[in-house]
Amino acid sequence: MFQHQTEDYLSEPVEIEDVEPLVFREILHFISTGRLSESEMKSTMPFEILKVAAKYLLDQLKMECETQLIHRISADNCMQLLFFTEENHSAFYLKKHAIQFFRNFSSEVIATEAWEKVERDHPKLCLTTLKKIVETR
Repeated sequence: MFQHQTEDYLSEPVEIEDVEPLVFREILHFISTGRLSESEMKSTMPFEILKVAAKYLLDQLKMECETQLIHRISADNCMQLLFFTEENHSAFYLKKHAIQFFRNFSSEVIATEAWEKVERDHPKLCLTTLKKIVETR
């Protein structure tokens, strides 16, 4: 009887409603190959994959996404990364590197439209970021 229930259970489709199909496909690709698709990592997908990896405790995938994003930090996306890490507290490694980048290139970051947008829409994030930079000097 237990075996029969298990077979029925395994034959039923599993619905994962909180993950987009392309993101889920990339996660399955990573689980089966241990690598992320380069084409997908050039898009905004690493953010979505990172959220799902953190939620489902896929630590190796989470670290790979953070590493990919760290390699792409620039003055233009630094604030986006910091904002993302404020909303997704599990991305500690990414946050640490984004703050370090901000510290090293603060004049370039502050000169971007992204800074102006975050300063206008999320002043608390700007204050928190500046406070962390001052505290770690």
